[in-house]
Amino acid sequence: QSTWVFKQTNKKQQQVERAALLGSVTPSTNKHTISITNTNNLNDHIKSDIEEGDDDMKKTTDISESDKEFDIIEMIQCRYKALVDETETLLKPAFDGIFKYLLPSISSTSSEKLSIATLPSNLVLLIDPILFPLPIESLGIFSSDQIKSVSRDFSLQTFYKRIIKERPETTPAETKKEKKKSVGKGGKSSGDSKRPQVKTTPLNREVPPGYIGVDVHSLSYVVDPYNECHPCQIEDAPHTVLSSVITQPAFHNKYSPRWIGYSNPPSPLSLGQYQEVLSHDCQAVILYGHDSLVAQLDPSNLVSLNLTNLDLLTIIDQTQTSASYNRVSRDNVNKTASQLALQKPLETAALFTLCGVSSITINQWNCSLSDNRKLITKLLESLCDAGITVGESVRQIHYPALEVDPEGNALEEVDEDKAVDMRRDMMRFNCIVFGAPSVIFT
Repeated sequence: QSTWVFKQTNKKQQQVERAALLGSVTPSTNKHTISITNTNNLNDHIKSDIEEGDDDMKKTTDISESDKEFDIIEMIQCRYKALVDETETLLKPAFDGIFKYLLPSISSTSSEKLSIATLPSNLVLLIDPILFPLPIESLGIFSSDQIKSVSRDFSLQTFYKRIIKERPETTPAETKKEKKKSVGKGGKSSGDSKRPQVKTTPLNREVPPGYIGVDVHSLSYVVDPYNECHPCQIEDAPHTVLSSVITQPAFHNKYSPRWIGYSNPPSPLSLGQYQEVLSHDCQAVILYGHDSLVAQLDPSNLVSLNLTNLDLLTIIDQTQTSASYNRVSRDNVNKTASQLALQKPLETAALFTLCGVSSITINQWNCSLSDNRKLITKLLESLCDAGITVGESVRQIHYPALEVDPEGNALEEVDEDKAVDMRRDMMRFNCIVFGAPSVIFT
């Protein structure tokens, strides 16, 4: 398994900011770096088209659930397809140089062609922040079935900090004492843990070198903190969806008997309750609800949290109902422009990155309750039952044809035309990964 990093940045010596693209590919398992540089100036007209297209997409997707008529969805989808094409045009100068390294079959005559064994399993994109709102994962260069995951990060140093964490050191005596405190007779938990004191069976999954293992029994959640769904939407309500998954006998007995958190609480959660969920006795957290769940947390309080023990954070939100829209409108009246900006998905990922979270799964734009129902169901199925990494789980949502059975056979046959249409399906590429893609449940 290899993790490769693709970095796109700007040449500092250029007088005009963002006037050129520079790209490089770095295999983390080797000591050398392959650099591909393109010094052609970007046309101002192309850049303005991309920015306008992205603004149009964000504006048209910011609509309420009741307004999503077929013609509006079709209009949004058409704009998204145009945005993908414009993004391909914008980044083509930088990507042309690395095609032969990511996809050697395209350039079979190249003397610099790499062997199949050195192709990237996990690809991490370090791109200019101005490109973050663009649908990078939808680009054709990343559709190769030999790439297992595509994730993003803010810098190479940030990515290094995620996978090489400075956790508090404990002596063998302290570790033994902690185990005695946390485990009682019959394998039941005791001591200070607030989790149910039930016997659990370890999954005994092997964690490959360079991967991050997360105890599946150490998951916490906050689900549907306001319960703002209309009665006709109860089947897609977040608390109904999660309950239907984790209460299934086969799933509950094996994975979720010790999961704790808040689901459809009778009153809004306090800041202290959120902090307890995020920082107490957990390695994975699910935040599942409407609009921006982080809007309820003051950024100054959030960044002060030490979440270095939190390896996987899954935020599933960006849906709207009439009730949630009215609540958010009232809450936003007294917020500054900078506070409102930090409620956006990319800024939210940056805040949790500062707190020390290893991997963040988040929605990029608005979607429907049914879209999120499919997302959480698929993620839990892949992470728990299939035992694959979070990067591979999201990758299979983007490209269902990559999903295979235990014998390695594709579960869904997709022809070339259908594959192109899938790459331009806005909701399929809504969920993305920031940080380490190699987090796996154990």
